[in-house]
Amino acid sequence: MRLLNKNKEDALSTRISLAGVLDHKKVEIQPVNLFREFLLIDESLKNMLGKVASNHVLEWRPAEVYTIINGETRNYDLNIQSEIDDETETRNEAESSDTEENEFAAEEQKKSGNAPLIEKVKRCLYISTLSTDVTIIERKGGIVRYEGEEKLLDQYLELTVSNDKIEAFIRKKKELKSEIVNLSSLLYFLKKKRITYGIISDEEIEKWLMESTPEADEKPFVIARGVKPIAGQDGSVNYLFRTDYTNPGKIMKDGSIDFRDKGDMPYVNKDTLLAIKTPFKEGISGVDVFGIKIMPQEPFDPPFTSGNGTIISEDKLQITSAANGQPHVDIMGNITVNDELVIKGDVDLKTGNVIFKGNIVVNGIIKEGMTVKGINLTAKEIEGATIDLKGDLNVANGISHTTVKAVGNIHTKFVNSSQITGFGDFTVEKEIVDSNLILSGSCNVLRGTVMASTLNARKGIETKQVGTIASKPSNLVVGTDDIADLMEKKIDELLEEGRITIDKIRKAMNLLNGEDEALFTQITESAHIQDRALFEIEELKKQLVRHRESNDNNELKKVAEKIKTLKERAHSAEDLINSLFEKQGVLTAKRDKLSLGIEQQEKKNMVLLKEKRIIGQSIRMMEPNPTVKVNGTILQGSKIIGPGSSIVLEKDYSRCIIREMAKDEDNPHFFEMEIKGI
Repeated sequence: MRLLNKNKEDALSTRISLAGVLDHKKVEIQPVNLFREFLLIDESLKNMLGKVASNHVLEWRPAEVYTIINGETRNYDLNIQSEIDDETETRNEAESSDTEENEFAAEEQKKSGNAPLIEKVKRCLYISTLSTDVTIIERKGGIVRYEGEEKLLDQYLELTVSNDKIEAFIRKKKELKSEIVNLSSLLYFLKKKRITYGIISDEEIEKWLMESTPEADEKPFVIARGVKPIAGQDGSVNYLFRTDYTNPGKIMKDGSIDFRDKGDMPYVNKDTLLAIKTPFKEGISGVDVFGIKIMPQEPFDPPFTSGNGTIISEDKLQITSAANGQPHVDIMGNITVNDELVIKGDVDLKTGNVIFKGNIVVNGIIKEGMTVKGINLTAKEIEGATIDLKGDLNVANGISHTTVKAVGNIHTKFVNSSQITGFGDFTVEKEIVDSNLILSGSCNVLRGTVMASTLNARKGIETKQVGTIASKPSNLVVGTDDIADLMEKKIDELLEEGRITIDKIRKAMNLLNGEDEALFTQITESAHIQDRALFEIEELKKQLVRHRESNDNNELKKVAEKIKTLKERAHSAEDLINSLFEKQGVLTAKRDKLSLGIEQQEKKNMVLLKEKRIIGQSIRMMEPNPTVKVNGTILQGSKIIGPGSSIVLEKDYSRCIIREMAKDEDNPHFFEMEIKGI
């Protein structure tokens, strides 16, 4: 403390100079460092005078430091010396004076009582500068970087970064002073702003610093450029058979379908090459101006799997038919070659449920309570059944009180009180009544009416009529990812069930492991008993020899009895060990079975995860169409819902298109429904 006091005494008796401050801080005396120190003192002085003004409730108008130091104080009310003296004296009396620092401050206050105000300010500021720890960030080439210098540079420079962070721009906010803004300080400024990659050359920076025209000052200058990522190449599949065949049959004048007239159906023989896959190519990552890697968008890897009646090559890039039949590919990328099963009558209790890995043709009706699973299904009518297909569904008359899941397209005359999920397009000749449909494709009601139903079609809805005076309003949902969300939710539920199953199996395996450890302990103990008995028998046999030589019959008899007992003990231990080994074998078989169960469940989970990935890539990548087209009339109360907006119609509209549109082209995140006439 005495040393500090001594420094302060020396400071007050020393001629005040910036060079002295730099010398005290052990900073090389250069013009740029002198100017920076000057600006630091400038800032400190303004802060100090601001505090004085606020303490004395005075109006504070900041002045340039050189104006005050040179005594040019016109237009500034600085006649507050007596107030400062009084305030200082009052505070010194109120504070504890038991430290040498306070004693020194009081003494100096007395010494400088008659000094001019500006001289007091200068000396106090100089002492403060000498006794304050200044954080020096960097010394390089004689140039010193102080903490807080970035704020000083902020007064002259404005930095902005593009939205993709590939370019950084700098702009002059006011005329630059070379002592403050130069190549060295600008590079330091960029470093503090975390701009580390793609900074332009020193020559380009210096050229920009030298330019001083209004146009050059206002225009943002590219100070750093990152590297944009290069997108990869999507994979593709070339199908060598007709994949767009959707002809259910010839449509008659009355709207019915003649399924016998299907035209040219695709058909292949065994060993026919069906499809060739071109694999995707990875992209190349980029780097932004902050030095952070930018990953390219993941390329599309089209699903490509071999199903019933097909074989995939070792390199997984070709699929060939393994039988004669009708080729088919579903939305999950599963390619099959299928036989055809024809049922001449109805599907009822006599036929039982129909589960067939191929195409099914039912000439009659699929009755209530029955289940049909296959690839493509053609039927006269469906009443109260459950349908699960990997391909298309074609129904001559209609679908009533039925649950349908079809990966392909659906074509029918009418739908009544049914739940339908489809991953292709849905076409209805006449009407949809009191039903729920969720589709990844489009929904077309060609000549009929939608009544009291909810239709959800990612690729839009086209119908003649929506609603009647007597029916409840319908909800029309278009352009959403609801079907993908529904499928992913179902897959997540199955994955959770699989996880629970694996946990249960592992708990059962832990119990078996506990039993196995107990058996191992018993086996070890029994083996020890057996080994000990056999060892004692060998020792007793040696005694027998000695007792025979001495003709000691009594001892011979005793030893013989002991040997007999030990042999029985060893045999019992051996029997127990064999029994325990058998139990161990049973436990091992059970554990192997449980391990197989875990392996099978994990394979199922892998398939589910693959399906989930395909859903994300295939369904979500389809271009949505949030549009409802009405060729007739849509009644008041009908609700149209899009991905970002919805509307309930307050009146009837005829021949119109209702489409979700962005409210503002410059802000594509806000939408509204637009109604236009056809």
